Amino acid sequence: KIIELRNKEHAIACHQSQTVLQDVERVASFDSRLFEKKKEHEDYLVVNLGKGVVETKCPVQYKKKEFMDTDDYLMEYPESIHDKYKYIEDMPVELDLKESNAVGFVGTRNKLYQIVKNLIINISVEHFYNDVKMFFIIDEVDVPQFAWSRWFQNNYIGDCVIRNYMYDETSTKIVLEYLYEILSERDGMTEKEVEGLPNMVVFVYRSDKISNHPIMQYVSRAAKLGFTFLFFEEYLESFRA
Repeated sequence: KIIELRNKEHAIACHQSQTVLQDVERVASFDSRLFEKKKEHEDYLVVNLGKGVVETKCPVQYKKKEFMDTDDYLMEYPESIHDKYKYIEDMPVELDLKESNAVGFVGTRNKLYQIVKNLIINISVEHFYNDVKMFFIIDEVDVPQFAWSRWFQNNYIGDCVIRNYMYDETSTKIVLEYLYEILSERDGMTEKEVEGLPNMVVFVYRSDKISNHPIMQYVSRAAKLGFTFLFFEEYLESFRA
């Protein structure tokens, strides 16, 4: 019975949390599940990071004994069953962006780019572009790698007037000023007012471009303002305290 429940939980989780390959297939077939995650949904802005070992949402319940008879080996049986089925393998590993102020990723630049690419696809395919906007703080050398992502409408300000990419002095000045203005405005709003506005996911692929900008003062409480900052660094020491 426990194994049956674990298999059911695994099947449901895999159905709800689509992989990047499945997202691409949705686009190719113009699937009905495109942009299916709405603001009122529990899995809104919950992204799939891959597969791994995940703690079950339905653990085996047992009453822990204060005193145990060491001669009765059956006394330990309920706890051992609980521990045995506490985790499920090959489960989607997810990250809730809407509840996160900032998230840091560490790895080689090539690996970091793959993570960024997967997140862009996951967010763009599963969320309507009026609900989630993405911004990219990159360098001029990164522009060719990110050129493909410009086709997603999530990556534009307003009616496709300004692209949400910061890679040179001019674009960085324009977009950072825009983000700072939005953050300042939301800082004076109520929680309900902020909830009705688009969520902003900021990919900080090159952190040196904003490390001394006033926008950094909002990172520690970004989620309350409808923002999430994603930092990508090659060394753990590069993250600011």
